[in-house]
Amino acid sequence: MTITAKKSRLIELIQQTEDDKAIAFALALFEAPKNVQVESWEDTPEIVREGIEKAIKQADTGELTPHKEVMAMFREKYKE
Repeated sequence: MTITAKKSRLIELIQQTEDDKAIAFALALFEAPKNVQVESWEDTPEIVREGIEKAIKQADTGELTPHKEVMAMFREKYKE
């Protein structure tokens, strides 16, 4: 997918959402200072890298519970 296609898809998704938190997150992401130094993968502690790699493998094999299901379980448990 080209960068132009990705931008178009992102614009489409933003226009379709009614999720205020998603919009706030996108705004924060794009309004973040550009001079903030980001830690490189090599500088990330090994325990953190292992956890991320494990989570990616779980996601790839379908071992994760979708967000909607987790939220439904919590709403039922805490009667929100």
